[in-house]
Amino acid sequence: MADTAAARRAERLQEAVQRFTFEQFEPTVETFDCYLERFENKLAIIGISITDGEPAENALHRRNLLLTHVGREHYKLLCTYGKKEIYYAFPEYR
Repeated sequence: MADTAAARRAERLQEAVQRFTFEQFEPTVETFDCYLERFENKLAIIGISITDGEPAENALHRRNLLLTHVGREHYKLLCTYGKKEIYYAFPEYR
């Protein structure tokens, strides 16, 4: 029974990740902190929020969703620091 519930939860999570949409970061419209807060709120709505005891894949999904939705130019800026720095710059997304 627990395996079935875990399988259903994993399936719902995967569907939520696949359907996830969020606009690119626009620095002329808001600060990056505000963008991250709105991003976290959206993740919470679909069940990928930061919680104690969360599945490890939640953090991976959050990081990947952020990096794929932040926008091309801002992604390039993040990449100029290198993967190691991105990893440490977003500890909650490890």
